[in-house]
Amino acid sequence: MLAGIVDWDDVRHFLAPARTGSVRAAGSMLGVSHSTVARRVEALETRLGVKLFDRHRDGYLLTDAGNEMVSGAERVEREMAALERGLAGQDARLEGPVRVTCTDPFIAKILLRALAGLCEQHPGIELELDADAKNLDLSKRLPTYAGDPEPGLQRLAKPDLRYLADFWLLSHRDLRDNARLRAAREGITAAMTARAALFRCEAEGWRETAPLRHELAPGADAPRA
Repeated sequence: MLAGIVDWDDVRHFLAPARTGSVRAAGSMLGVSHSTVARRVEALETRLGVKLFDRHRDGYLLTDAGNEMVSGAERVEREMAALERGLAGQDARLEGPVRVTCTDPFIAKILLRALAGLCEQHPGIELELDADAKNLDLSKRLPTYAGDPEPGLQRLAKPDLRYLADFWLLSHRDLRDNARLRAAREGITAAMTARAALFRCEAEGWRETAPLRHELAPGADAPRA
């Protein structure tokens, strides 16, 4: 079915109402008017010769053809995202946005000062500090599996995570060689390594970081990139 689609925007304008259930919400997601979404969907249906949505007063519902279209459209979406990441990973410019996601106390007490030198050294890098928990919690993106229980298996006690935590600096593997991301990563790692003694309460000023250290993990050390 996707063979008749020649415009990547068609996929975006189809997936948005498919996920939100309305052209108004889809328009907000895409940053366009709801009438634009409705017009693009209608044009796509005309081009493919199938009805993708049933229009109701309460919103848009996928038809059987629309449900079939979703899997193909999402595959195209993933491929486009991978292509964009791959191209971004080859970007050698030290300018553009870099988003750092971490806890709010860590931003306030550590990162703001740690990143000041990076901003002075590379003024073209636009740092975005994000404390949103939904972006911070990587466990929500991990796959989970359900199945029949095995006889004899017993639930183990939960591990004491206080003694397992460490500082980690994570990035998507496709973006590891991106110049501005690499500069930000190296800058954060250097700044945190220089402050490692503070987190071990072995240097002057440790009282300021001790509450943060306790919140993250006793014994937390410098970040691993």
